Amino acid sequence: MESLHSALTTLGLDRQIVVTTPHSIAILASSYPPSSPNPPVGRTCRAAPRPTGVARALRLSLSPPNPPALAHAAQLLGSGGVASAIGMRERCGEEREGGERVISNDADVLVEALEPVQGSVREEEMVAVVDVTGLLIRLSQRAEVRMEVSIVRQTSAGVVELEGALLQAAEHPQVGFKTELGEMKKLEERLTSLASSSPEWAGRAEAARGEYHRTVLDIEQAHSAHVKDLQKRIKELDDDRGALWWEREKFKKEVVDAKEAEAKGPKQAFSRLIAEMSC
Repeated sequence: MESLHSALTTLGLDRQIVVTTPHSIAILASSYPPSSPNPPVGRTCRAAPRPTGVARALRLSLSPPNPPALAHAAQLLGSGGVASAIGMRERCGEEREGGERVISNDADVLVEALEPVQGSVREEEMVAVVDVTGLLIRLSQRAEVRMEVSIVRQTSAGVVELEGALLQAAEHPQVGFKTELGEMKKLEERLTSLASSSPEWAGRAEAARGEYHRTVLDIEQAHSAHVKDLQKRIKELDDDRGALWWEREKFKKEVVDAKEAEAKGPKQAFSRLIAEMSC
């Protein structure tokens, strides 16, 4: 059995299978006899990451035969063992076909086992997409809220500035008016002090004030008299204008009558001449 296994190994007829699940390893181990010194060993295959929606493929391979080692196998088995080796090769081919069927069944089992995992991965990806979308929506809402807050702050700052400007504009006239009132009060106090300190100056000021009032009164009287005279003259002019208008209308009428008489004169003379001739 050991020489047979070594011959199969030399010929490359032993099965080298790459599997990824313990179930496949158990199936392959059960296909070998218990006395096999070197049962096949399952090796884990690291599959590269693939895009979502693409099923992960399981790599199952059988090593091809090794024709250059036939001579060496013949030397090991001898001249009499070539035929038996050929028969064993046929038997190994049958076993290989059976192993391939087992491997294909195992691959189907693995694909069926991977389908729910793939579905869960898709669901997790969908949940992740939903979470990311919700996060983006929340971030956009927060950005909008921050923008509105900044706009409100700017508006409030502008309102505060306007209020300050209005207060300054309102206080400035009040300050000016108060200042002028204070200056007037100071002048009145100064005049009062001067009048009390200098009676002569106060008398002169009173006399000048009386003269000023009398002058103003005389001017007002003269102005009123002049106004009355002008009004009287205007009335006379209006009367003269009315008389002139009537005279003008009278002259117009006289001119019209004279023109009509001049137009009727030759006709009347001609009619008189005809009347005399007829007589």
